[in-house]
Amino acid sequence: MTTIQQLLVRSYERFPEQAALRDERRSLTYGELDSVVSGIIRAFGEWGLKAGDRVAIAAANCVEYAAADQACLVGGFVRIGINRRSHVSEALALMERTEVALVLADEQWFTELSRVREWSTGPRLVSLGRPDSAPDPDESCCWQPAAHVCLSRRGADAHGWV
Repeated sequence: MTTIQQLLVRSYERFPEQAALRDERRSLTYGELDSVVSGIIRAFGEWGLKAGDRVAIAAANCVEYAAADQACLVGGFVRIGINRRSHVSEALALMERTEVALVLADEQWFTELSRVREWSTGPRLVSLGRPDSAPDPDESCCWQPAAHVCLSRRGADAHGWV
């Protein structure tokens, strides 16, 4: 039996020049998506995550969301989806119940979550940065240049991400 992970990897290999993802701002080919997914999985590893760890994704439907979702699938992480219509307190309760290790959030969720909780302990909060808005000067990004997807972390931590 073929798994979804195997199908994705085959698609990356068989159709590197064909469009894989598209939103109103851009599209990614399977080859670009492969590069982005690999980069996200590497970043997860640098942040201490292992296969089986839970990753919450709180974001609108976009290329960044889809790439992070595929990175969870291919890398063996457990994706916890946060409903866009949830109140921030419901999202936090779900994250606590499911013991997430990482929260990937679009700018709206990142702002809301940053306001209501201190993130120095517990799960790591990471912004799914958008290339059409320049990052803060004191913020570094993990870019996958071909696909223009940025994962960024605000606030210093042990891995040097600022």
